[in-house]
Order: sequence, then structure tokens, then C-alpha cells
Amino acid sequence: MPKRRLELVDKYRIPAVFSSPALRDVAALATEVAKVPMAAIQLVDDDQVIPLAMIGGVPEPIPRSAAFCDRTIVENKPLVIEDLSKIEAYFDHPLVARGPRFRFYAGWPLIAPSGDAIGTLCILDYQARSLNEDQIRSLERLSRVAMGIIDAQLNARAQQEAERTLEKERAFLAAVLENLADGVVACNAEGQLTLFNRALKEFHGLDSNSQLDPSEWSQYYRLYKADGVTLMEMADVPLIRILNGELLRDVEMVIVARDQTPRRFLASGRALYDKTGRKLGAVCAMHDVSEIKSKERDLVETNEALRAATAAKSEFLANMSHEIRTPLNGIVGMTALLMEDAVDESLRESLQVIQSSAENLNAIVGDVLDFSKIEAGMMEVEKRDFDLRDLLIDIARSFTPLASKKRIELRTRLTGDKSIWVVGDSVRIRQIVMNLVSNALKFTSSGFVEIELSTDFDDLEGVHAKIRVRDSGIGIDQETASRLFKPFAQADASTTRKYGGTGLGLSISKRLVELMGGAIGVESEIGRGACFWFSLNLQLGGEKGSQTAILLPEALPNLRVLLVEDNSVNQLIATRMLSRMGLEADVANNGVEAIHATSQKEYDVILMDCQMPEMDGYQATTYIRRMRNPNAQIPIIAMTANAMKGDRERCIEVGMTDYISKPFKIEELREKLNRLRASRDAAS
Repeated sequence: MPKRRLELVDKYRIPAVFSSPALRDVAALATEVAKVPMAAIQLVDDDQVIPLAMIGGVPEPIPRSAAFCDRTIVENKPLVIEDLSKIEAYFDHPLVARGPRFRFYAGWPLIAPSGDAIGTLCILDYQARSLNEDQIRSLERLSRVAMGIIDAQLNARAQQEAERTLEKERAFLAAVLENLADGVVACNAEGQLTLFNRALKEFHGLDSNSQLDPSEWSQYYRLYKADGVTLMEMADVPLIRILNGELLRDVEMVIVARDQTPRRFLASGRALYDKTGRKLGAVCAMHDVSEIKSKERDLVETNEALRAATAAKSEFLANMSHEIRTPLNGIVGMTALLMEDAVDESLRESLQVIQSSAENLNAIVGDVLDFSKIEAGMMEVEKRDFDLRDLLIDIARSFTPLASKKRIELRTRLTGDKSIWVVGDSVRIRQIVMNLVSNALKFTSSGFVEIELSTDFDDLEGVHAKIRVRDSGIGIDQETASRLFKPFAQADASTTRKYGGTGLGLSISKRLVELMGGAIGVESEIGRGACFWFSLNLQLGGEKGSQTAILLPEALPNLRVLLVEDNSVNQLIATRMLSRMGLEADVANNGVEAIHATSQKEYDVILMDCQMPEMDGYQATTYIRRMRNPNAQIPIIAMTANAMKGDRERCIEVGMTDYISKPFKIEELREKLNRLRASRDAAS
């Protein structure tokens, strides 16, 4: 019945309705009930929206096409939109995409006695939000209150009935205030308290029916600032600030009642004006957040304790890394040097046992440190271009001697015969595959171990890669397979187990795969071998082309080397390794001696330990970089037992050129120095 509705809207356009302070009170109460900055009571005709009362905005008519209330009128039922920006119909709306950028709207139709919707009570916010059931019921009732006020103004001939209705609705407004969980306080234009709802009275230890004399408020409570210590001056009291024209939202304060119970509140409110702009007073809602703030403090303390524990764990891991890898460097390095000199076959076999044991110990230490870094959230993955197919071929090549020794066929089944350049962490992928292949060889006494790569190119940008490691070994039952990827889990956990290991390799592999966004699993049966697999979605990379292999000659003459190392064993190993390369090195026992040496003599490279007494490698490097002599720009290679997250970055940050982690092999050191010499020769 559009025509009848428009006739009704026209009838309600009377001066009494447009000047009704009661409607402004309803709109103001709607903002407090819903805790929003804006509320409006408005008529809606065929082409425009006419405001009757508005809080938080300018009461001007607007085109109906630009209003949110059209659906409320057309459907004649409440409408709540929690986030306008997520509704396609409002993507380009001028009040959402531009202008005030409203996010929340809720409207209730103003339903005339005839059943027609003549307008709406609506609330708006600049933030997405939701309403609870109590708020929805209260706002629905307020829409009926607003309609009642409008009808009362319209029905001048039934003034007495209108007054009774108005009184009834005012009583309802008072009931709403009395039943709000939040405290509400109001004052008149002179600053005298005129209203305390039940929630606020009960907090102050008063009976809900008690009358609070505004002049005696200081006898009932004291007001403090957010710190809970500084007493509020009268000008700081939220209600006075509101009365002076401030719009307050969630201002924190502490109130101490007569029983000395401190409570923390968030105060929000606004001044109230009539249609002519005359100030009527102010209203303030008090939301009790004592329990929430207490929990926040507990959470902050807990987070601080966790950060302290994480820092302590990080420091412990760094120390463990240094203390374990330093002697390992002595074992690995000295064994390698002795093996080069050993002529007797029996002695070489003994040295090979030592070397193998040291490498196994280094692998175990690496597992423990990797696991600890993952648990502490300190593990990160890198993204670099690499050839996935070539990586798997290289891994298979490295295991060929072990497979041949056990008389096991090690084979590969790779997609096509072309390079597959991808972007990812090649070091971590190598670690995962090598762990799976190592396990397969360990648990296979005869038959084969196979590395398979299958790829699915989803689009021009990515590839789904699945890597399987199959074996013909002893196999695993389903129950054991279900716990293999848990920390410290092994197929045989007895103390007399035939196969060793930390039980961390598969757990670390699982965590690494998940860090890279992939999945890992196993398929196996007892006596029928096993197939471990993992899959990753990788971005396609650019082919780097064939790189010229770097020759590693036995001797590297013409390099002047300064070795900075405080450990005598590591000094001996490093100088012997350098001697094998045809190099002699000056030795400094700490950073102070290194600075003195660089001030007396020009070098081509400094091999710098990081942890030393008197002055460490970081401090020494910083000092050298600031020196005014030819050594200020000398290449400095860190030789450190630290292997934690950030160690490499810290070395580069202080000015070091490269990084090598202990324990290291002579081949690694030779490669670093050869690259350095080649770079120097090319520059000259």
C-alpha cells in the first residue's frame, strides 16, 4: 500500500514532531544502549529521508537512494548489517566507500497504527560491530517508543491519552536505564547530578531505591585517573568534560567506593541538546572493566615470562652450540689432517672410524639444535632459486659410496630430463631428503632405495612437487607409523635396539615441511619396505644457467692471512690446514691482538673467531672497519661455533665478509679462500 504509506508520512510532518526533545532523548539513549556514535529517528517518503531527531550528525534531509534505511522500509522489518564494507550492494556506496565511511548500520521500522512503516530508528558506527540480544530488544522497544512519541504529537485531540502514553514510555526508558548492566549517570546543564541508575548505585554500596544527593557524591566514592593513584580534579571528571563539550569514548578511570573497593571503568558519553541547540545536560555510561584489565595484566606478565624464558633458551642454545662445536672442530679437523698423512691402512681405518663417529656426533648435535630452534620459534626458511632435479641427483650421488658398501641399489626416478628451477629453501629440502634417504639405507639390508620426484605444474607460476623415498627394508607397522613424526619417537625404542639415532630426524623433517607449507607422510607394511613422502607447492624460479665450476687447487699461495682464535687446538688445526694450502698465517689470540696486528702489517684476509676473551670478534671487526689504514676494508671471514638464528646476520651486520661454521672441513676453508683470491685477482 505505497500510496497509503506516503499519505501517513505526509500527515506526520507536523512542527510538534520536528521539535520534540523526547525524540532526541530516545536517539541519545539508543547511542548509549548500543554504544555507537550516531543515532537518528527519521521519516522516509518516496524520494527522501527527513530526520526528526539525530545524535552525532547534522539533521539534514538526504535522498532516499543514498540512505541505508530503504530495505528497512520496503521489508517492514529490522535490519542489522555488522559490516557494510563486506556487502556487495554497498561496495560503491558514497557513505561507505567515501565520505564518513560507515561500517555498521542497524534500523528498526517506525510502524504506524495502520501497520505501515513511516520511517526508521537507526544507529550507525564507523567500525564493524555486533549487537547482543539485550541491545536488540532494547532498541526494538526504543523504536516503538519513538513511534509512540510521534503519534502522541500527532494526536493533539487526544492529548490526555498521549500524555499517559508518554509517561508510560518514559517509565520504560527509566526501566531500560535501571536494567542496563553498565552504570549510567547524567547531569543537568548546571552540572548537578540528576540520574544514577541501579548498576552505579549498587557499585557505590547503595540500595537500588536509594536517593543520592548530588551534593554528597564525594561521600560515596573517590575518582582517580587511569593510574589508580592520581585523584581527579573536577575539570578531569568525565561527566564535567562531556558537559564542557567533549565527546568521550572509553576514557579509563578508577573509582573507589565507600568500602574501599577499587573498580576500573571505561567512561563514554556526550552532551545533550534540544532542537534549538540549547544544552540540556550530559549523560555518561560507565563500563566496568576491572576483571578484563586484571586478566590483561596477568597476560602481560605471562608474556613477559615467556619472552624471558625464550631469551634464556636462546642463550642456552647458543652456548651449547659453541661449547659442543668447538671441540668437535678439533676432532673433525685433526682427523682429516691425520688421514691425509696416514700411510698405514690399519691406521687409516682407525681414523675413518673416528671421523665417522665425529660426523655422527655432529649430526646428532645438529638434530638437537634444529629441534630446539624449531620449538623456540627461531627457525626460518629462505627463498632462493635452485634446480630441484639437480639437488636430488646431488643427494643421491653423496649417498652412493654408502649404498655400494652395503650392496644396495640406490636409484633415482625423476620427472623428465630437464632442470626444474624453483624458489625455496634448498638447504632445508636437502636436509629432509637426506634424512629420509639415510633412514632408508639404515633400515635396508638388501635390495634398493629409490628417490622419486613427480611434479604437477598447476599454472605458469607454481609447481606441486612430491618427493618419495622408497626402500625394500624391514617396513613399519601402522601403529608405529602413526607416531614416527613425533619428537624422540623411534620404530624400536628399547635400549638394545639395533638401529641408533636421536629420534628427532623425522620430527624435524615434519616441522620443516610444515614451515614451508607442505605435508609429509609414510606408507609401509612390515617386511615390505617403506615409502616416506613429502609434498610442497613451490614458485617457479628463473634458470640460472650453468655456472663455471670453481677449481680448488692444492695450494693457494700469495695470500697473507691473519688467524684470530683463542682456542689452542683450533689454532693448531687452522694453521695446519692453511699450511696444506701453501699458506702461512700470523696468529692473534683475541680481538685486541688482532687490532694491533692489523695496525702493524697489511693482510689479504682475516679468519676471525667470534667468541674470545678481552675483545670478541664482533667488537674487533667493528674497530678494524673504523681504522684508517689499508686493513680497514680487508675481507674478514667469521669462523664460529655459533649456529643459531641471527648469528650469520650479526656477522654481516658488523662488517664481516663471509661466514663458516665449526666444525668445518679443509675443503670448505679452501673454497672460501679460493673464491676470495679469484675475486681479488679479477679486481686487479
